[in-house]
Amino acid sequence: MPEDRPGLQVFLGILLAGQSKCGPAATTVHLPPGTCGNVAELLDYLGLSPTLLGMIVVNGERAGLDTKLPESGLVYLFPCLAGG
Repeated sequence: MPEDRPGLQVFLGILLAGQSKCGPAATTVHLPPGTCGNVAELLDYLGLSPTLLGMIVVNGERAGLDTKLPESGLVYLFPCLAGG
């Protein structure tokens, strides 16, 4: 459930949380406003390679690496998945 405080809440799938520099228990990361300017900076901040991502969603809209991040809101990072 989203928190009611300024900044971005970033939701990582369990597969991404294990790869993040935030540690495997951190499936949700709260960032103060202005921490990262775009998605590429966010991934760098989290220590994640863009090649791990299958989809990025910022405030309900699909996003790319150059998407500007708002001061507040929700970011969902989904890993690449394979299967059949």
